[in-house]
Parts: sequence; structure tokens; C-alpha cells
Amino acid sequence: WETSYDLSLELYHATILSNFSSQKGNRDQLQARIDAVFKHGKNFTDKFRTHCVWVKLLAITDIPKAISESLKALERLEEPLDLDSVNLQVVGMELMTLKKQFSGVKEKIFLSTNRMTDYNKERVMKVMSSLVVFYHQLQSYLLPHVVCQMMKMTMTYGHCEPSVFGVASFAGVLVNVLGDIDEGSAWGRVALSAMSIYDKEALVPFIYGPLYGMVFVWKEPFQSQLDPLAEGIRASFATGNVQFAFVNTVFYVGRSIFSGKNIRVLMREIKALARQHGNNFGRTSSGEPVYSPLLQCFLAPPYKILCDLKGGDVTSDEETSSYDSSPLYQFISSSIGDIIKTAIRTKQGGLLFGTLGFQVMKSFMLREMDTALKCTDLYMEHFETKQTPMKYTSIWHTLYEALITLHFARQTGEEHYHKRGENALLKMKTWSRHSDWN
Repeated sequence: WETSYDLSLELYHATILSNFSSQKGNRDQLQARIDAVFKHGKNFTDKFRTHCVWVKLLAITDIPKAISESLKALERLEEPLDLDSVNLQVVGMELMTLKKQFSGVKEKIFLSTNRMTDYNKERVMKVMSSLVVFYHQLQSYLLPHVVCQMMKMTMTYGHCEPSVFGVASFAGVLVNVLGDIDEGSAWGRVALSAMSIYDKEALVPFIYGPLYGMVFVWKEPFQSQLDPLAEGIRASFATGNVQFAFVNTVFYVGRSIFSGKNIRVLMREIKALARQHGNNFGRTSSGEPVYSPLLQCFLAPPYKILCDLKGGDVTSDEETSSYDSSPLYQFISSSIGDIIKTAIRTKQGGLLFGTLGFQVMKSFMLREMDTALKCTDLYMEHFETKQTPMKYTSIWHTLYEALITLHFARQTGEEHYHKRGENALLKMKTWSRHSDWN
């Protein structure tokens, strides 16, 4: 560090990135090298790339702390976010203003700007990109606020690689906050076009997940989303992008289930993804495997539900050559009910939304109607009757809300079930205007 500072900095960053993203990454060694860079780095600019990896590592287990450290990083980059005056009303006005400002000339506006030459601003954009992901997991109204800042910064200082993610995220908030499917889809196409300006392979994980997971699904057949999301997973692992391997995997598994993919085929795919994510999360210094929360929360529950639909015990699956061969089996015994309770307690909206969707589908298909009703009641309580700034893609929840409540309307004759079913049908009729397939 004293005699070969630049070389040491580059070597340490290379090993940090390698340990974070590779199949044989060592978590203890990773943290030790992060600490070394923080100790010996001369300034925050030199520490910045390592700081980005450290924040992603924090987010795996502690999203609020990852957000806190990201906000501190913006202060050190002299671009702090003033969040005290931000509320849902302010965010709505920001979005409407930008939507009107850019209406009709989207691609020309973005592509006519120069490339960003201020490297400090580009670092700010990278930090904001991470904040967008973290706030989405918490279903926070601050997500669209950060996206608006990214768009403003791009139009003021020029575009950079994170700007493409900013445009894709803007498309997402237009759909999921303002409910403007047509405008959001148009901005999504701008993001796809802008990828060609930069390294497309590196951008695929960032762009395909949000666009094919949340935007294009409203206008295109569900099955058409699967290949791009699979490409997002492949590119994520190829480029060491563990964070977005997680995002693309969650969307891919969910879309596969609700697209009606063959159960046995999908079970094999989930096991393969579990091995891939298990490997890429590394081991401790004592050799114990360190597993991603993705396995317990987003892969084990749908796998278990698919087993129930297929029939037979999880451990007797004929496609499993060895019961212990996949890290998935470490979590199969987790109760779906416990996962739902944990998601409610810890306010993990994405986890609650996804788990309820899988469980309500399974319960309806097996005609466990009382359980199905409890699930759709929980969905309505946490995602419909509450005022939430960010809406998840609720097509399938709404479908099962209609099927289940109309069933109970027939069984009981109670008017409130009939009203709920009719409201769900009205939503679906509205959405059908955006797509012949729908």
C-alpha cells in the first residue's frame, strides 16, 4: 500500500469483485479485503468501487443499513438527497411533471444528450441505481423520487450507463405508480434502444429484469417474457452481477408458474437455479455454505407448491439424483405460513406478494377454498385497501380474487363477495384494452 498504491488498489478491488461474484467466493476473505481498502484508500473516490460491493453485500441481509450507507455515499459525493420534504404527493407531482415534459419526444430527448463527462455525477448515478433496487424491495414511495432525480441528472449532465437503468426504472414507475401502461411501455422501448450505446451484455441484467418483469407483461403474452428473463439470469452470472441474478430469477420463476410451464420441467429449472445461486453465494472460512435468502424465500416456496400440485413427496422426486445435491432442500421444510408471517412482520412487500400469489394459486387448484380465501383476503388487506405508492404486477392476484370471491358468492349468497368479484373483473376488462392477448 505504501510503495505500490495504485497496483494494490486495483488488485484488491479485483479480488473483492471476484469473491463477491464467483462460485468459490469466501465471505470472510471478502470482508477482510473490503476492510483493507477502507483502511488504506486515500479518498472516497478510490474506495468507491469497493463501497458499491460492500453495500450490495449489506443489502443481502440488511436493506435499511444498505440504504443508510448509500445515502451517506451521496453526501460524500456532494450530491445529497433531501428526503425530509418528500412525501407521496410530492412524488406524484414530480412524476406527472416529468411525464408531461418528455411526452412525445422520448427517444430524441435521451439520445440527443451528450455523454456524461463528470465522473463524480456518474458515481452518483450508480449509487442511485442501487437505491432504486433497495426501495423497490421495501415498496417505498422514495423509489420514484430517486428515479426522477436520475432522469433529471441525465437530461442536465448527459447520459451514462446507469442512465439506461434510470430510463427502464422510469418506465416501471409510470406503470406501477401512475398506472400509465402505454407511456411506460413506450419508455421501456427507449431503454432497449439505448442499450446499444453501451456494453449491452453488461446492461442486460439491469434492464431485462425491470422491463420484462414489470412493464411489457401488461401488453405482451406472458410466455414471451420468459426468454428475455432467462437471458437476464445468464448474463447476470456471466458478468458477476449477483444482485440482478436475484431479480431476474424471481421474475422468471413467477412468470413460468403463471404461464403454465410444465411442472416437472420447471421443478428441474428451479433446482438448477438453486444450485447456481447457492454456489455463487460462497462459503465461510470454515467451509460452511452461505446461502442466499433467495433460496429460502423465493425458490423453496414455489418448489414446494409445485411438488404439491404434481403429487408425491419432495424427497421422492425422481429427477433428484441425490437428495442433498441441491441447497434448495435445506429450506424445503420451511412453512409457507411462517414465511408469510415473517414477510408481514418485517414489511417485505415483495416476499409477501410473491408467496401469497403462489399459495393462492395452489389452494385454488387443489380446491382448498378456505385457505385460498385467507390468502386473497391477506392480499387485499396489504396491497389493495392500503394506500401503497408502488404497485406490484397484480394480474394473477386479481384473477384469483375474482375466481375465489365469486365461488363464495355462490356458496354463501353474501353480497360483499359478489361485489369483490365484480370489482376484480372490472380491473381485468380495463387491462384487456392494452393487449389483445389479455
